[in-house]
Amino acid sequence: MSEEEEIKVITIDTKSLENCDVSNVIRLFFKEMPIWGAKKLNGKVMMTFPKYDKDERANCLILEIRNFIQKLHNEDPRFPFYYVEDTIIGMHLIHLACLCPLNNIVILEEDKKFRLKVSDPNIINEYLGKIEIFMRQLKYTEEDIDNKIKLVMRSIGLEKFII
Repeated sequence: MSEEEEIKVITIDTKSLENCDVSNVIRLFFKEMPIWGAKKLNGKVMMTFPKYDKDERANCLILEIRNFIQKLHNEDPRFPFYYVEDTIIGMHLIHLACLCPLNNIVILEEDKKFRLKVSDPNIINEYLGKIEIFMRQLKYTEEDIDNKIKLVMRSIGLEKFII
């Protein structure tokens, strides 16, 4: 695997998670990150929460993780630009699930996976819109933006809505 294909793992330590402190993530990815660095990390980041590594629940059901993701999203909703679009890793789906009410999350018994029913399409529109805005700020082409949005939609299971 080349350096360009490598996934960068951001580990959220227990103290930051318990205090719902997103300042390090915001600082690293938005205050200190040069444009070339942001572009290099486009679609290459996943987030882990070691405190819950042995917990069998989906991350989106764990209150501390939900609160952390919600605060990160409130402070800078452009962060999902960095997430890996891989459906197996599921970072976009986890992030969206943390933004949705718990009753929108359907746990599938097999494989401990979950499905998301989004009753408010504004959540997805806002999510994709912030990625698009950030890409415009980084001077991506319209084609690159369209391709990214399609990849994100595919990763959250909305490929049937891609035109």
